[in-house]
Amino acid sequence: MTERERYIATLTFAQPDRIPFQPGHGRQSTLRAWQQQGLPATVTDYQAYLRQVLGIPPATSEEIVEPGVDFRMIPQFEEKVLERRPGTLVVQDWKGNICEISDEFDVTYLRNAVDFVTRSWIKCPVETRADWEDLRHRYDALDPQRFPADWTNRCRQLQARDYPSGLILSGPFWQLREWLGFENLCVLLLDDPEFMRQMIRCWEQYGTQTAYRGGVDKRAMAKGGATIREEMARLQPAIAAGGFIPSCDHGVPSDVSWPNFVDYSKLLAQATRWL
Repeated sequence: MTERERYIATLTFAQPDRIPFQPGHGRQSTLRAWQQQGLPATVTDYQAYLRQVLGIPPATSEEIVEPGVDFRMIPQFEEKVLERRPGTLVVQDWKGNICEISDEFDVTYLRNAVDFVTRSWIKCPVETRADWEDLRHRYDALDPQRFPADWTNRCRQLQARDYPSGLILSGPFWQLREWLGFENLCVLLLDDPEFMRQMIRCWEQYGTQTAYRGGVDKRAMAKGGATIREEMARLQPAIAAGGFIPSCDHGVPSDVSWPNFVDYSKLLAQATRWL
């Protein structure tokens, strides 16, 4: 099977020869830690190096083209520093959240998640129904700005590919948390469920006609040993049932050591029939 055929077969509950091998991605602080723990500093593609260490065939070497469709709000909020405090910054991010972060970072770190940034939430963009009415108009699916300038050429290239490609957007709980904040979301699910249904209906329409990726607890990865083995055993029924690509649930944090990441990846390769 090609990588594309394998990916589609897995997510449509068919019978792939193997399940896509996707152990997860480390961020800046994670990669710095791994280089102190056995990942050679000369390695520029740790995913390819990991496959080599495990004895797994390399992924496609073909240049990958992505659709490049933008599902973020249009227009976005201005990214800016609102206040400087000792050791921290109060910032507004592109989503309209106001939060406090370490001055080790700047507001652009909240855009693309190049590293783990702990935030103290001060204000979220949706606090009232009026806020929601203003915000929802920023998610017009037909806004021409959502498509890249070379959209037609990308579509032509994507039709001939043998690798998986797709559109990535947040699930409904994640997206509502971004709009409301975690505490307000949980409270409103009980206090004003109709308001929550309006927001959910605006975002993800396919209900249970979905498959999943992720699910491996990164805390178990960090502990390693028997803990990660128990975690992979917990996921085995879901892997066998299909419609599921196991991977690190979120980015791989720096408390997952390189030896533990390699060990977890070996278990993952065995569970997905690569070893």
